[in-house]
Amino acid sequence: MAGSTPRIVGYAMAAAPAAEKIPWQRVINSQGRISARAGGDGAPDARQRLLLEAEGVVFDAAGRVDFGKFGWDGPNPEWMRKNGYRIWSPVGG
Repeated sequence: MAGSTPRIVGYAMAAAPAAEKIPWQRVINSQGRISARAGGDGAPDARQRLLLEAEGVVFDAAGRVDFGKFGWDGPNPEWMRKNGYRIWSPVGG
């Protein structure tokens, strides 16, 4: 919903107020894998996988999530309009 580039998603997550309970663990990369965190040792965050598995998300042997089973396309555009959300588009929509 924030955009299709990792940088935009990262900026959106970093700019979110700390008091908000954002399910950060649900943000995974386009290959269905957990990405390493900035400032970390380059390894994927084991906590993230544990949190996702606790929610019922299954990883394959290569450490990927099946987006067909566990992906989310975001809320219905009509719901977004009704609730005052702007529908983001890479071309200014």
